[in-house]
Amino acid sequence: MSFTPSWVQHDLWVLAHLPPLQPLNHEDTYCIVGIRGFLSCSIITVHFWAPTFKWGISIANIADFAKPPEKLSYPQQVAVTCTGVIWSRYSTVITPKNWNLFSVNVAMAGTGLYQLSRKIRYVPSFF
Repeated sequence: MSFTPSWVQHDLWVLAHLPPLQPLNHEDTYCIVGIRGFLSCSIITVHFWAPTFKWGISIANIADFAKPPEKLSYPQQVAVTCTGVIWSRYSTVITPKNWNLFSVNVAMAGTGLYQLSRKIRYVPSFF
């Protein structure tokens, strides 16, 4: 005889009674319609929070504009720039397009390039 906890039974019941998925736009995005659908496809998912917290990297890089160029790190700024460029492209290829992810990565690439240009102008013998 197997025992199934009541919370598992509840979750299984909820999954069995969810409304069918319906397209919300022309990009074949499927979400549950209604308030539960809004929450399941927006602010309670990683697709919203990951790019939102990533803004902290861009804000920190903007705060570093006040730092002297000799204190900037080449590997860090190259990583920030490459991450921004790669993920900006990726955010326009995926379905649905994640414009929050796109904008934060454009900001990352821009601030990284600016910091790299400051560092290179400070140490012209780098190349």
